[in-house]
Amino acid sequence: MTLTSSSGLLRRKFFRKQYLVLGLLGLMLALVYWLTFVQPYQLERYNLEPLLDAGKITSYEPVAGQDFTLGVLISFLLYALAVLLAWRLPGLPIFWVLLPALVQIAVMVFAYPALAADVYGYLFQGRIIAIYHENPYLSLPLKFAADPDYAYVAWPTLLGQYGPLWMMLSAVVALASTQGLLQGILAFKGLILVFQILDMALIYVILQRLNPQYAALGVLIFAWNPLSLIEGVANAHNDPVMLTFVLLGIWCLTGRRSAYLAAPAWAVGALIKFFPLLFIPLGVVYLVVRSFWANGKKLTLRFLLTQGIVVMLQALAVGTVLVIGYRPFWAGMETLQGLRDQSRLFTSSLPGIVFQTLRDPLILRGFSEDQVFDLVRWAGLAILAVAYLLLLWHLYRHPTIQTVLQIALLLTWLFLLLITFWFQAWYVLWLLVLAALILRPGAIWPVWSLTLTSTLSYTLYIWIWVNHVDTIDVMRVQWLAVILIYPIPLLLWLLLHNQVPLGIPDPSGGHPVGATEGDV
Repeated sequence: MTLTSSSGLLRRKFFRKQYLVLGLLGLMLALVYWLTFVQPYQLERYNLEPLLDAGKITSYEPVAGQDFTLGVLISFLLYALAVLLAWRLPGLPIFWVLLPALVQIAVMVFAYPALAADVYGYLFQGRIIAIYHENPYLSLPLKFAADPDYAYVAWPTLLGQYGPLWMMLSAVVALASTQGLLQGILAFKGLILVFQILDMALIYVILQRLNPQYAALGVLIFAWNPLSLIEGVANAHNDPVMLTFVLLGIWCLTGRRSAYLAAPAWAVGALIKFFPLLFIPLGVVYLVVRSFWANGKKLTLRFLLTQGIVVMLQALAVGTVLVIGYRPFWAGMETLQGLRDQSRLFTSSLPGIVFQTLRDPLILRGFSEDQVFDLVRWAGLAILAVAYLLLLWHLYRHPTIQTVLQIALLLTWLFLLLITFWFQAWYVLWLLVLAALILRPGAIWPVWSLTLTSTLSYTLYIWIWVNHVDTIDVMRVQWLAVILIYPIPLLLWLLLHNQVPLGIPDPSGGHPVGATEGDV
């Protein structure tokens, strides 16, 4: 046996052991998920009693909060160890990520949605369409108080605020759920599960184009994250459905001809939740700038006409998707009333804290509460708009897919920090999929810490606040939530944001498409 063949054999044995350790970590995670999120909150056991949550199930006992917190910390520690290990394994076979991920998903399917009642709202909005043949954007759940499932609705006085595609999917599930509430909840979990797996597949195929040596790592970052499984599978939030179209748009953007389908894909995602609209200008500008570089940075009349047509066609495609999607439900601007009503709520957010701090002093100066709210919102939008323009200028100088992804991640951070008054833990999944594609320490670890701190906020609201409601008022718990959720992720971002990505940063070698070394 030669020295070369001997070293190759040792290397294969080393990696095989590392793969086994990684698989063991994944199965340990599944066990922790069962003990923390399933065994105490079994779907079949608690599904028949309306509006239960983790606090009511455990009678708000502090020891239950301690067990929950310990389980969360252990699961995030195991997840971090798995990420670090996979980081050291370029070329990791997807099998060692996919099999444990499917086991974790299978475990979490049996968890009662103890941290959010949204899935019951989805089912009831579907019933409004499928059973009562009414418009959920115009008819309150309260109107159907005689319905046997009405008692499970957490927000009976809130009109529909999700996009029409999600409403139609909800109607299909409601129509198919003829065997009772449990069947409906399992059907929604199955629907979300399908899109969760599609998200994993899209992350893999995108990274096969951008960074194939670490494609499996990207899947692991998303699929094994405890928050992804809690909010996507256990609580059955619809964000994985929206994220499928976000990822589909990114996949389109990585090709030359398919790039023109990115904006329409994001428009379809906006028919689930409106958030993907944020990326459409970014994608369109990338198309124009990419063509500009490919044209040798020559601003000719033909180029201007061609790109003008491209922009108009993109706008037409996006508008067509939105019009077709909303047409079955559209009844004027009243159709968006539920979205407007939800936008006036606030919790666990920096804008909410600013609003609460400014409200009383400005009301004494003659402002109304709505005016103070709008002042804070417009200030956040103004900052976001300026940042967006600066980031587009950066894209002009470095028009690569990696730049697009990094800008999309930063825009999502700014969106959540500056203009999201109603912050919820599952919104962090929007950041997670982007971090899984970028594969920078400055992307992964701040988002990891935000998924952790957002999950820990459930302990604050469910067990700590309820047991100290006499001493912790609403304003104080909002401050505590903000202090818990945001400082550590922001500090990690400041420390790590300049760290280089893994592997090859871009198929073009890091240079703008169509550029040469001298152009950069």
